[in-house]
Amino acid sequence: MPFPQVGAGGSPKAKIFGAVGVAIVAMIAGGIWTGFKRDMFGAGGKGNIGYGQLAIDPKKPDGDTMMLSVAGLATKWKRDAVWWGTNYLSVHPDGTVDLEKGATVTYASLSSAQSLAKSVNKDSLKEFAFGTTGVSFNRMTGVLDPTKWANATAPELPRCTIKKLAQSLAAKGLTGSKTVRITYDQQFAFAGPAEPSWRVMGEDPKIDSYFSMATCAQTK
Repeated sequence: MPFPQVGAGGSPKAKIFGAVGVAIVAMIAGGIWTGFKRDMFGAGGKGNIGYGQLAIDPKKPDGDTMMLSVAGLATKWKRDAVWWGTNYLSVHPDGTVDLEKGATVTYASLSSAQSLAKSVNKDSLKEFAFGTTGVSFNRMTGVLDPTKWANATAPELPRCTIKKLAQSLAAKGLTGSKTVRITYDQQFAFAGPAEPSWRVMGEDPKIDSYFSMATCAQTK
């Protein structure tokens, strides 16, 4: 007597449940793969990177880590690239950033900024835009007046970190779920105190003041 062929028959219900099972597995696998791609490559394509490659938790992104996480990408763009500015629109009391509100970090190539050749100068500043799914770094710009960059030097990385500054602002009312904007741009430093300073702005707490990037003391 020949052996029955396994899988040759079976009830319609078994076939339906089997097909559903395969579909569920495919959906789970697809979801995992989509999540993995987003974590590693962000929006995907050239000029985008996911937080998985930057060791950043997008649910609780550390403002200081964000500034330094893209340094390698910046020097890959231009070997002399240096941190130039930070603009976080919504910083929590613990120094983490609300990515939905907007957050950018800018690196500069001083040699390009000092060049009078438009073809070189137009690629002087590189902006890293931190979004909810990853970082986009497609945007490069030039400077308005290269002659004003002749003596430009790289700003020191702040000893008054975003985290230290945010914590010190508790005395100014930055507590609980409140947030403030923290920004610095070497290009517009002339508008603030002589000492390199963070600018802090907010409605609750009500504030528009400058704080030393070395000590966190208020400078203006």
